[in-house]
Amino acid sequence: MTAHPIIGRSAEDHDVLHTVRTVLAEMIPVDVAVVERGSALVELGAQSLDFVELVVRLEREYGIEIPRTYAIPNEYKVEDYVQAVTRQLRARV
Repeated sequence: MTAHPIIGRSAEDHDVLHTVRTVLAEMIPVDVAVVERGSALVELGAQSLDFVELVVRLEREYGIEIPRTYAIPNEYKVEDYVQAVTRQLRARV
């Protein structure tokens, strides 16, 4: 896996970040420009069902299962979902 030249992370990580940001911007709705790695979902305006919808949409997008704890409203940040998805993708290999 090669590091992404701009953020020093893998291209896979960058693609997952893009997907999480895009999905959140559609769901909440919020401007995608304000959705950063360190953004807490509740600070972006996410409600209880948004956590569930995010998990379901990411699972469908990537064909993976994300632990159900990520569907429970918490202080999760965008980065937490990026890591959860990339862990599951790497586990499939």
